[in-house]
Amino acid sequence: MNIHKLHNNHDNITITLTREQYKTLLKTVYLGEWFSNSPHVAEEEIEHDIEDIEQQVYSYAALAGQKEWIEFDESARMFFPTQD
Repeated sequence: MNIHKLHNNHDNITITLTREQYKTLLKTVYLGEWFSNSPHVAEEEIEHDIEDIEQQVYSYAALAGQKEWIEFDESARMFFPTQD
């Protein structure tokens, strides 16, 4: 098991991941958001804190060499998984 460095800077933390671990994190976040929000139809039922974390994780995809998995939609101003 690879031990990750965890840096604490007051209220923020930094987790160091390999590119492969980040790819696994993308899948996990996608599935977690889907599981949490898929049964909800009404906007007020959506778990926005989970959606916010999803967007934060997705925002690093290009930097982590995973841009084939995540794309930014200019009109929605949000990141989404690609169709691949």
